[in-house]
Amino acid sequence: MGTIALHSEFGGTAGLGELFHTRLGRAFVNLTVDGHHETWPVLSHEFRRWLERKHLEPTGRMPNSSAVSSAIRLLECRAYDGPEREVHIRVASRDTEIYLDLADDRRRVVEIGPKGWRVIDNAPVHFVRAPEMRPLPVPETGGSMDELRSLINVDDDAFVLVTAWLLGGFRVGYEHPLLVIQGPEGSAKSALMAILEGLIDPSSRPAAGLPRTEREFLAEGSTRYLRPYDNITAIPTAMSNALCRHVTSGGHPIIIAGEDMLLGRDLADRSLFVRCDPKEYCLPRSMLLAAFETSAPRLIGAILDIFSRGLRELPNVQPEKLTRMADFELWATAWQNILWPKGTFSAAYRANRAAAAEDQLEADAVASAVRIMMADRAAWTGNATRLYVALAPSFEIMGKKGSPASARDLAVKLRRAGPLLRKIGIEIRFERQGHGRERMISISAALDAAEPNTLSGPLAPSVSKTTPASSASSAKQDDLRSEGAVGTNADARASWDKADDADASTQ
Repeated sequence: MGTIALHSEFGGTAGLGELFHTRLGRAFVNLTVDGHHETWPVLSHEFRRWLERKHLEPTGRMPNSSAVSSAIRLLECRAYDGPEREVHIRVASRDTEIYLDLADDRRRVVEIGPKGWRVIDNAPVHFVRAPEMRPLPVPETGGSMDELRSLINVDDDAFVLVTAWLLGGFRVGYEHPLLVIQGPEGSAKSALMAILEGLIDPSSRPAAGLPRTEREFLAEGSTRYLRPYDNITAIPTAMSNALCRHVTSGGHPIIIAGEDMLLGRDLADRSLFVRCDPKEYCLPRSMLLAAFETSAPRLIGAILDIFSRGLRELPNVQPEKLTRMADFELWATAWQNILWPKGTFSAAYRANRAAAAEDQLEADAVASAVRIMMADRAAWTGNATRLYVALAPSFEIMGKKGSPASARDLAVKLRRAGPLLRKIGIEIRFERQGHGRERMISISAALDAAEPNTLSGPLAPSVSKTTPASSASSAKQDDLRSEGAVGTNADARASWDKADDADASTQ
């Protein structure tokens, strides 16, 4: 078949459904195949093969390559003339409903709303698939989160956080805290990651290391909804900043697993930390994952039950002393009472933030030194040079990497440490005083400035001291099932101006 004949057969939209383009200018085609819709990029290997088969079936001959290329270019142009549409991978939202692509051969989708969930054949949104995507099990009713609790190696507090992260993973356009799984070799970190993948976004591609550049990181978003990174020991500053932007902008959920690692301060503030510790006896990985595969359909059904109920309760939740990850915390508050007593999530979450802040503070030379100095006093005032002298013995004793090299360097690092110190009730103020308008630093033990349930007081109570995370889940899900069946960059303002530096250096 020549170019003209192929254009005649494929140049229109007959049999193609809809040609459209995205906001970023990519051309897509929506096909009807065996009674269901499939959305493919026009410039894709899969669509090219479809065109070739479309010609091969009636003629028995393969079209020549140039004819197919010409047809694709024509269809690409017509897609740009068509409407603008959004495309999604694995999860999408429209109005009050959430859509979860099961990615099976029938292209079925789960529609989740405040009234329940159901499996449908054709979604009112466009899903695209990468070759490595694997199907989710078709959800079943009658499940319980107890089944998940028995499969993963974390304590009760961490299970609360893992559940919150998991349920947050199905929301589109909202903050997804970075889930950081830590623990020594042999503690089943990778098994936990594999189970969470299997509940959200199964893939044939194994978890890998972090991308080398932000460009590579962004490109991964077109092929995977959930991003798992395993065996991570450290996160470079540039990638830490990229992850911060991704979390804040409501990007895809991310898991990072590795032995003990220290995250940049901004990224740590956007993360959940859970720990896996080795047990004397545990199932082999193959047996554990086999048990998960058996329970996965019921588990996904239980998750969807809770999710639907959370959508119904969310409009009634009143914000109260929310943290930086306000959307995430508000959402978890909406559904937590289905599984646990009121306040269980908030207690576990704030205790987790407190522990993370403690780790950050201990690793920060300036914050640690100020904490030592303020242990036996309520206030201190002076300029940067005097503070540098006052803290010098602590820097020498601690011998920590990151100790300031000068009074100016101390001022910059002190500003960066301000949020950490505020969490433990120490307030830092920079101001000019006196007729000479000398730049001064005021430090006070402002206990009322600390976040609730953080380092200024006792840690939040452990969930295991109230009601175990698994004890209340079965009974409280019975009424749901009927519904379910239907790094931080230095701020330029943090630096002293040159005149003040000169004054400080001569004092």
